[in-house]
Amino acid sequence: MKNPFKGLPTDGNLREATLYALYYGDVDPAISTIQYQLVDGGFDIEVDTVLHLTAPNLREVVGNNLVYVVGAALETVDMLALEICNRIVVEGSPNLTEINAPSLRIANAVEVRNCSSLVSFNLPNLETATINISINGNASMSELRVEPLNVCNEIHFQNNALPADQVNQILADLVASGWGVGGNTMNLTGANNAAPTGQGLVDLATLRARGPTITVTV
Repeated sequence: MKNPFKGLPTDGNLREATLYALYYGDVDPAISTIQYQLVDGGFDIEVDTVLHLTAPNLREVVGNNLVYVVGAALETVDMLALEICNRIVVEGSPNLTEINAPSLRIANAVEVRNCSSLVSFNLPNLETATINISINGNASMSELRVEPLNVCNEIHFQNNALPADQVNQILADLVASGWGVGGNTMNLTGANNAAPTGQGLVDLATLRARGPTITVTV
């Protein structure tokens, strides 16, 4: 892939307010960190050698724009200031161990899938994922929290490795947040996702009584 960024800075000084997508290819193997300081826009990063991707000042990705990240060597993704985003997709990054988006409050879709080394994922301030939140197919993921989430049409948490206490916590969080109306769906199944137990079964019944369709491991 021809590198459209040859000659551009990779030290955090690249700024652009209206980018739809950035493609970073043919990266110098000596570069282990890329930082994009964006105010508004989206980026598409497909990298084979970059280990750490950060966008420290990115706060909003609006319109039909998206953040799309995939990288064979990628280990960490940090979007610490991101609050509003149309869509985030992180997928197919087998060495990824950490995604940080602690300020994210509103999104249309959040998708993290097929990242086999990712153990935990936490969105402590996400209230709205209008279309879906899809955190699935991450074979090592044993911790997943979306504590304040109350607006989301589809929740896909299947095919991770969530133990019973994490499944129970997800159900408890959604009871407390008020999530769940008719037409909503949630999938918590998968060979390595445990079945809910104890209070988790009570919370499951509470959520189902609100109207959504919920499937869990049994």
